[in-house]
Amino acid sequence: MRMRRFLEIVLLVSVVTILRQTALMHTAAMMDAEFIPPTQFFSLPSETAAGNKHGIEIEGRGEEEGDPSVCKMRDLSEYTKHEATGGQKLSPSRTKKLKNAKCLSFRCNKNVAPCDNGLPTNYDGPEPPCCTHILRDMARIFDDTMCGLGLEYISTFGTLLGLVRSDRFIPWTSDIDYIIPSKYVANAMVDLWDTRTTGMAHHFEKGLNRICVTGDFAGGELKEKWEDERPLLNWSDENAGPYMDFYIGRNVTDQTYKPLPECEHLYRDVFPTKRVYVYNRTFATNMPANPDQLLRTMYGRNWRKPRANKSVHGGGPPCPYSPTLSL
Repeated sequence: MRMRRFLEIVLLVSVVTILRQTALMHTAAMMDAEFIPPTQFFSLPSETAAGNKHGIEIEGRGEEEGDPSVCKMRDLSEYTKHEATGGQKLSPSRTKKLKNAKCLSFRCNKNVAPCDNGLPTNYDGPEPPCCTHILRDMARIFDDTMCGLGLEYISTFGTLLGLVRSDRFIPWTSDIDYIIPSKYVANAMVDLWDTRTTGMAHHFEKGLNRICVTGDFAGGELKEKWEDERPLLNWSDENAGPYMDFYIGRNVTDQTYKPLPECEHLYRDVFPTKRVYVYNRTFATNMPANPDQLLRTMYGRNWRKPRANKSVHGGGPPCPYSPTLSL
């Protein structure tokens, strides 16, 4: 009797042990199935499906989907069917000429002393708001929108220079420069863009896609108090406000990438891009994988030292230096 009881207990313990192990294995399998590696939030699908294979890496950021630094990339397969024509030209039906884009002509303060800071934009003050503050607001809206749409972009030229060098835009600049990774991303950006919500409109002028602000920008505050009655005819006008320029990049070889015909970078220095907080961590932006190298290619080894010539467009040809220029 005692031996039988002993064997029953041994058998019961064995069964319980097996059941527990099975349950643990099932739980682990479920966790593996539900867990999404962080890279899947930032990596684009294949070259064929998405139009590029670049992807985004996060620099010191959280991994939750609610985190503002996390951007889940969009499948762009439907846009690979619609080629952008004429190099820079994209989505002609949605990209308007300047005179038809309803770009707002407005006054803003271009003085460096009161504007080279991270203070909030004062749209209701006694003086026009700072031009660089408006640029910063445009950049924040653009990043929020592109992140929400699942579309990638990269800061470049003077925009990248100012953010890396001093965590804000160069105070005398007039525009923001972004690389759009491919024509497929560019077509999706223009097609999906909500002009009314963002208060910013795409237009195509002189071979370049740009964004300007409209009367809806900043909840209409800019238009209400600081609209300039002079019509905005071109971006060299005195009343031309801050705007964005886009350069549609392309792979030249497996190793090189060009945002402009005269501007060549090593692919590994551009991609995978990384999201970095700027303006004292008030919003995020996309930067190239190796911003220092791109800045050397564009401005030389002394890029950290501001030039005496405070041209709004920097001056000189783009990327006059080798993409492998060392320190």
